[in-house]
Amino acid sequence: MAVTASAEAPLRSVDEAIADVLSAVEAPLEAEMRAPEAALGRFLAAPATARTDLPPWDNSAMDGYALRSGDTAHATAAQPVLLRVSGEVRAGQAPEGSIAPGTAFRIATGAMLPDGADAVVPVELTTAVDAKRAPVVGAEGRAGGVVHAGGPLPDGILVSEAVPAGGSVRRRASDLRADTVV
Repeated sequence: MAVTASAEAPLRSVDEAIADVLSAVEAPLEAEMRAPEAALGRFLAAPATARTDLPPWDNSAMDGYALRSGDTAHATAAQPVLLRVSGEVRAGQAPEGSIAPGTAFRIATGAMLPDGADAVVPVELTTAVDAKRAPVVGAEGRAGGVVHAGGPLPDGILVSEAVPAGGSVRRRASDLRADTVV
């Protein structure tokens, strides 16, 4: 069906129609910087974006031991793998050193993974041992009790099942990437 002009509403050019619409629109307000607590009832002038990755680094999802997953590939209940505990990383602390083959660092939930580590074995799945491979009485893990953070490190841990790469690890930017609209 063809559109025709009538006496009541003559057809207008596109430029005239755009001019009519724009004349009815108020000019945009200028953007103002405001603290979040002073911004109630206001609109964003541009999308809010994340400034950094969240989490900002690979970190432990559980209290346990940071390790190289390959070191536990053949671990079983009948043949547990012994890893020497060579360090500790507390939450809010940067790791000192890196994970060498056959070693582990005690690590707190949320703490940054040391270089070389690709997994965390939860403390409940380990047995803390002394230098003679004897279970440490009152140590965390399968041997019983709990050692409080900052307590003495065991000489080693026994791991009785394979720990997959990425196990109990929150990867960098797994929650939010920098420059993502939030």
